[in-house]
Amino acid sequence: MKNLLLFAAVTLNITAAAQTITGSDIVVVSSRTVDRTAPQPNNDKQPSCIPNYDHKTNMFMAEPEYECIYNYTINNPAKGDTIRETTACVLQIGDGIGRFCDYTTFSVDSANHQVDRDEDAVNRLLKREMQNDYYFEEIVYQNYPAGKMTVYGIIAPSYFIYEEDGNPVEWVLTEDTDTVCGYECMKATGSYGGRQWEVWFAPEIPVAMGPWKFCGLPGLVMKAKDSDNLHLFEAISFRKGNMPVYKPMWPDPVKTERVKFVKQKNATPDPMQNIMPESIRVINVYKGDHGQHVISVNGVPIRQKANGYVPRELE
Repeated sequence: MKNLLLFAAVTLNITAAAQTITGSDIVVVSSRTVDRTAPQPNNDKQPSCIPNYDHKTNMFMAEPEYECIYNYTINNPAKGDTIRETTACVLQIGDGIGRFCDYTTFSVDSANHQVDRDEDAVNRLLKREMQNDYYFEEIVYQNYPAGKMTVYGIIAPSYFIYEEDGNPVEWVLTEDTDTVCGYECMKATGSYGGRQWEVWFAPEIPVAMGPWKFCGLPGLVMKAKDSDNLHLFEAISFRKGNMPVYKPMWPDPVKTERVKFVKQKNATPDPMQNIMPESIRVINVYKGDHGQHVISVNGVPIRQKANGYVPRELE
């Protein structure tokens, strides 16, 4: 660790600050409408701040049909007190494929694929993505390839990819009902990753998808939480899609298996512990608006959880 910090001290490349994502970026207008974050014109030229970024690697997969926006909240029992950590995520649905990711990643893709693509706008959104302390560090493709699920994840300083069964949860339907985001929903329960989950799905929306890995029900999953009340996904908007589904722009992911990925991720919750000095090619340090420093190693953002790491999957 000391070697890494010493290496960083003599190689850092400090760049001007990025903006921090705030509640004003996503405004709920009604139970079914969310404000559309759009890049704004900028006359101040900024250098590209993300190593290894090439928008050509972000390839088209499917035409848009629907988008569902979720708040993902972790009730983090840090230091004896419960601390709520919330980020916005989005499920894109198109041509039988679902893509679930952090909303800041979705915003980057939106700006990146504009006909009149603005490099400065893309860079501002990339910086915002890097400074999102509660960033959802997975991109999940549901029913891709057909009958499977493809997951992109991060264990610093590398990106990873693995496949698993397209419907990994064996659901038990109940007669309980509730209203979520303006839709009447039914309840189902199941176990996954060493946790017990309950979800609420909307038969009115006949899409067998949902947040994260919650698929295979006769309706879109609008809400999901675990039995320990640590993790909560809740829909805040369902709308017509306006951006195609793309492959991620994460370069050169390492192919692995889910069990191996989860075991390694949980074994070293502090991302700095995974980084060997000999593996470092480039370190970049960016100064944030509030004086914080954001670090990337080999182009992979290093997000240290100030309140500790609360895994979704225990096994």
